[in-house]
Amino acid sequence: MEEILDTAEETNSEEDLAELDIVFHYKIAQASKNFLLQSILNAVSSLIEPSINYIRKNILTEEEQREIIKRQHIDIYNALKIKSKGCRNSYVKSSLFYKF
Repeated sequence: MEEILDTAEETNSEEDLAELDIVFHYKIAQASKNFLLQSILNAVSSLIEPSINYIRKNILTEEEQREIIKRQHIDIYNALKIKSKGCRNSYVKSSLFYKF
């Protein structure tokens, strides 16, 4: 996941950022070691991936919005890294329910 975040930091291409965003979400599911979560994500991937692409290209048009999403991903990664369940849940919820 750290490599994904580092690569995202180095690119300005919304297409690349969308792909990295998708991969990041799959890595979160894998890190959870929750087979049900992974199965659900795989089952709905045909819905999630176009949605992420649309959001990145059409909604996250301002640098401030992109920075917020970037910060959310970094916070989730750090919470996973230190194995803080409370922080992880809080960061994931704030990311899922972020209003654009």
